[in-house]
Amino acid sequence: MRCAKSTEPMENLSRYLKPTFYIDYDSPSISRVVSELTKTHPHDMARAVFNFVRDKIPYNPYTPFYRPEHYRASETLKRGEGFCVQKAVLLAALARAGGIPARLVFADIRNYLIPPKLWNMMKTNFFAFHGYDELYIDGTWIKVTPTFDRTMCKRLGLRVVEFDGHNPA
Repeated sequence: MRCAKSTEPMENLSRYLKPTFYIDYDSPSISRVVSELTKTHPHDMARAVFNFVRDKIPYNPYTPFYRPEHYRASETLKRGEGFCVQKAVLLAALARAGGIPARLVFADIRNYLIPPKLWNMMKTNFFAFHGYDELYIDGTWIKVTPTFDRTMCKRLGLRVVEFDGHNPA
């Protein structure tokens, strides 16, 4: 599935390049990671930040989420783990710091592979406000979700979500 070309003027995209309270890419820790990942082409940069968030920040649905600072990109990076929304915020911060417009997207989903421990806590397989990202590359908003890390996927026998920098992931 390819995302449709956007006709959004570049001046409207500037808001997707700014730091915010949550997407705090102006923090030293975020800047340090981006400087290590910096690639010259947007596709390569997008793939590098996606892979970093997917694999270096393990998925943990039990990560604290009750205070606003629990969602800040710099806090997720410092904590070294997060769930979908926290990882999506971190990806947006790294992408924006790398010059790629990024925005958060939320969707309600059902997880038919929910682990028993999580089922016992939630009593449902319905996840409200699953967080993922859209990255603006070559005039197109591309949907990506870096939620499940490679190690977890291997342990559970799940297919790893791969991102080539061009197509939705």
